[in-house]
Amino acid sequence: LDTVGAITRTVADAIDVHRVLAARTVLVEPRPLAGLPLAVPTRLFLDGLDPTVGRAFERARGGLAEAGGGIAESE
Repeated sequence: LDTVGAITRTVADAIDVHRVLAARTVLVEPRPLAGLPLAVPTRLFLDGLDPTVGRAFERARGGLAEAGGGIAESE
């Protein structure tokens, strides 16, 4: 189910690339994370994860939780 797409450094860059490729305006409306359910895989996805990637993943997970995202672990 892979798809071809642009690889960018930031979400803003991805939006800009999409604007060009789709030849249309993209409206971005910020949404609060409070109450947004986020599932975090706990097994296959994290098994054998590189330690550096694991630390970055945990920092991102913590930031999402601090911002009000509802983190639920799943297998």
